[in-house]
Amino acid sequence: MWPFWCMSVFRMPRPCSFEVTVTCEDGGYIAECEKIGLVTEADTYESLIERAWEIAPEMAELNGFSFAPGDMSLTFRQTQEQPQPA
Repeated sequence: MWPFWCMSVFRMPRPCSFEVTVTCEDGGYIAECEKIGLVTEADTYESLIERAWEIAPEMAELNGFSFAPGDMSLTFRQTQEQPQPA
């Protein structure tokens, strides 16, 4: 039987799942995920999603998350701004 300390050293990375909040502001889109420190913006929703996928793995790694390639998932949740009363 392996000692307990060896088991913690040789743990396999687990899949990582992160929720990204998307807001529409001034004709553009902003994506934020506080857990991995991701903040980015783009003119279209499609380009925002592409940009988020480009930088999310590096941001997750810089913030201490470890996972195998392909084991990261992002869930995008779009919020709607409430109109301010006049």
